Amino acid sequence: MGNAAYDALAAIGTRAQLADSPKPVDVLYAFMNDITVKLSQSTSETAEPPKNTSYLYSYGMQGKSTLTHASEKAVESYFQLYHLLIVMATDRPKIAEEANARIKRFLDGERDKTACPNLGHLLVTLLITDTSTSNPVDLTKAIIKEAVTRNVVWMLDARGANMPELSYMEPSETSPYRLQKSFEASKTSYTLLVFAHLMLKTVTDPSPSPTTPTNTTTTTPKNLTEIRTDLFARHGAPPPGAAANLAAEIRNIQRVKTFPAFLMAMDVPMPTQAAFTQFLRGPVREKGARGDGC
Repeated sequence: MGNAAYDALAAIGTRAQLADSPKPVDVLYAFMNDITVKLSQSTSETAEPPKNTSYLYSYGMQGKSTLTHASEKAVESYFQLYHLLIVMATDRPKIAEEANARIKRFLDGERDKTACPNLGHLLVTLLITDTSTSNPVDLTKAIIKEAVTRNVVWMLDARGANMPELSYMEPSETSPYRLQKSFEASKTSYTLLVFAHLMLKTVTDPSPSPTTPTNTTTTTPKNLTEIRTDLFARHGAPPPGAAANLAAEIRNIQRVKTFPAFLMAMDVPMPTQAAFTQFLRGPVREKGARGDGC
């Protein structure tokens, strides 16, 4: 990529008011995260059309659900930006190095809104980071913990979810009420995390690429240069079936209404109810210390 392309991205970011002088890669992070947000919003109330409605379509036409259509648009857009991100990261290795450093700082405890303004952007950086240096589950747990912490102010405030009763620390070891209401208070936030996690899995799915023989099984994660080669071979397009798979997963996401289901969707094992109750109480106790609710 030439300097003109980087300048164009920076100019787009400025016009979009992402920052006064946004870095080109941060513009991509923002746009890719925005696709996730829009997909979540567009499918929040979407369902497949009822059965026996073939009469609604002309002869030879096949009805396509709104969910599938939204998934196709999201996957196509996301993959095009993903392709651009990979090209940038291979063209300028410092971009990947900065992404690795960002993840490391987060794992080391630099997690407030000053250090990490947007958790969605952080998830996108995983696409160009060397995740072999950290446990993916540990990172996901850290992101979830930070999301829970940021949601506390909204959860308790009358202008938010208006659940001030959750500031009371129950004497019991386990609180089913806290477990359920804490999720309901910030369901949109947690749903967005699931969508972001799903998009990551969609683009990093280890299915055979056009440049890989079908009888070859690859167990070693591909480096950025190899990923770039695969994307160029497909002209940046998603692999066949990606949109359909995404639509199927979205149907599962629409059924996520509890923390156990949320953690399962995030590929994180559910702790005991007692342990998770204590986990949820922690940020409430600390809510006045940071003052950076979402």
